[in-house]
Amino acid sequence: DNPTMEENLLNMYNYFMDRLRDNLHVCLCFSPVNAKFPIRAQNFPAVFAVNINWFMPWPEAALVAVSGAFLGSYKLDCSDDERSKLYGLTGAFQATVRDMTDTYYQRMRKHVYVTPKSFLCLIDFYKQLYAIKYEEINVQERSVNVGLQKLKEASEQVEKLKIVIKEKAAVMAVEEKKTNVMLDKVTVEKGKADAKAEMVNAQKADCMAEADKIGREKAEAQVELDKAMPFLRDAEAACNSITKKDIGDLKVNRKPANIIRYVFDGLQLLMQKKVVEVKAVNVEIAKKEVL
Repeated sequence: DNPTMEENLLNMYNYFMDRLRDNLHVCLCFSPVNAKFPIRAQNFPAVFAVNINWFMPWPEAALVAVSGAFLGSYKLDCSDDERSKLYGLTGAFQATVRDMTDTYYQRMRKHVYVTPKSFLCLIDFYKQLYAIKYEEINVQERSVNVGLQKLKEASEQVEKLKIVIKEKAAVMAVEEKKTNVMLDKVTVEKGKADAKAEMVNAQKADCMAEADKIGREKAEAQVELDKAMPFLRDAEAACNSITKKDIGDLKVNRKPANIIRYVFDGLQLLMQKKVVEVKAVNVEIAKKEVL
């Protein structure tokens, strides 16, 4: 470019900066939806002082074409005609929402932006929602098919049961005749049983009277037993208090105390056994002489 220029570091640097300034192009893309857009425009006016290309809204035909491009390879359980209607419907949705933003601005004086990115998000959301709903419908379809199969099996079983019932009807008629004959016999036997029951009831009344008498006697005996139980418990407690040592001491005691002799004499009397003849002697009980 400059053959006469001296080759030094400064000239080479200036030459590089000139080439960079002439050929370097920077494209910055901003979305007006972002809240930081006006702030950055104020902070960096030099950036926004250059040419700004404002992209106009897509026409509905372009939206339909984009929808067909993104949904064309997606597996949908529908015909080609229905698929074409779906492309048009998605484009119509985007165009309708875009038109409503103008109405919203006129009424509320606030901008709401609907960008191509919003349309792509709508298509992605439709794919996700379609997959979820398609699976739910498949589950419901399988449940309905299982229910229909069960109904069919139940209907077949009912038809088989009807045939079996017809076959059993003849057998039931024969059995009914046998049952009637047996019922007559049972009626006769029932009359005999009723007579026997009257006799048994009379005996039962006598037994009940005897049982009442025994119950009264038992109650009286229980009263007497309740009165004797404290003495029995005291006697059991006294017997339980006897140890082997006491029995051993009793065996070696050649001359037991008078109280011990009295106890054994009382036992002999209770057992209706002969007691040694009692002789009148003077004994001392509690340091008192008693005849």
